[in-house]
Order: sequence, then structure tokens, then C-alpha cells
Amino acid sequence: MQELSPRQKDVYQFIDKYQCRTGYPPTYAEISAEFEFQIGMVQQVMDALVRKGVAEKIPFTSRSIRLLKSDFSLRANAAVIPLYGQVMAGQPAFADDNIVDYVYMTKTRKSSSQLFALKVKGDSMKDAGFLEGDTVIVKKQSAADNGDIVIALLDDEATVKTLRKKRNTIFLEPANKKYKPITGKPFTILGKVIELRRSLT
Repeated sequence: MQELSPRQKDVYQFIDKYQCRTGYPPTYAEISAEFEFQIGMVQQVMDALVRKGVAEKIPFTSRSIRLLKSDFSLRANAAVIPLYGQVMAGQPAFADDNIVDYVYMTKTRKSSSQLFALKVKGDSMKDAGFLEGDTVIVKKQSAADNGDIVIALLDDEATVKTLRKKRNTIFLEPANKKYKPITGKPFTILGKVIELRRSLT
């Protein structure tokens, strides 16, 4: 397979993510709108992808693109989980506008609509194995048990912390001695962390 140019790679990745999310490939018009290309440019890029052996065109259909080297076939039976760039107060907690990517996991009996993903920021949970840039898979829920690792909305921003309950007090505890437990501040539980992922690249 010949190496793809940056533009060809961008279009290829867009098609791959689009069909993983929707179950079918985008039209030329949708690719044109995404990249602000003229239709003629989309056709040139697609011709190059076909020529380089990573795609083929299916005639007589508006969604005529088929990727040959895609992970889509492997992901077809996977749950598609939205990865949010940020979750902030003052707006819908899980607004589509904040989705920056998608992650995939084996389908379970749990509905994937109740799951979301976030990137870990900072080092406040490093002693629990949560490092900057890690991805956490989270089950949406508004309550959790003592000791659960949760995503909480605190000071208008989502944070990963351990939920602690002592006597009549509920607070958030970091896993780094540099930081103190967060007490006396209101927060909202958005979900419970059920999986941690780390990229090796």
C-alpha cells in the first residue's frame, strides 16, 4: 500500500470514524462539507485512495465508498462511546458539540448510551494509576458508593476523584499527596469510572 498524503489520510480517517459512528459511509457531499472541499476535490482524493488500494467505489449508490483497510468490520459489533473534550456547568452536560472523538468497547448487556469517555487531566490521581492523557470510560449515574472513582462536576469543570463518605460528610479525595481532599464545596456526580485506557504511542 502506498503512503497516503496528509489530506488523503484526513479524509480516510473521517470516513472511518463516520461509518463506525453511523454504520454507513458518508456521501461525497458530506465529505465536501466537513473539509470545505469542492466535490471535484473529493473525487480526486477518493480516486487516490482507490488507486492506493485502501478504498473502492461501489457504483449506483450515493454512499459509494468502501474502505478496504479499515477497522470498521472489527468495530461493527462494538459499542461506540463518545469522547468528550470537556464537560462544563451552564450547558447540557453531554452536548454533542463537545464530542471530540469516539472510543470502542465490546458490547455488553449495559446500554452504550449510558457510557461516555473523558481524557484525564493533571496528576491528582496518579497514585491510583490515572495519568495525564489516559482515557476513562464512565457509566452515567448521579450517585456512587464510598470508594468509587467518579467523574464529578466541580467548579464548572469535570474532574476524576475518589468519592469518600464519612459520617455525614461526602467529599472528593485525590490520589496524590500534593493535593488535599476537596471538602465543603458543592459538586455533582456525573458517573462512575468503569475502565481506564492508556495509549502506548
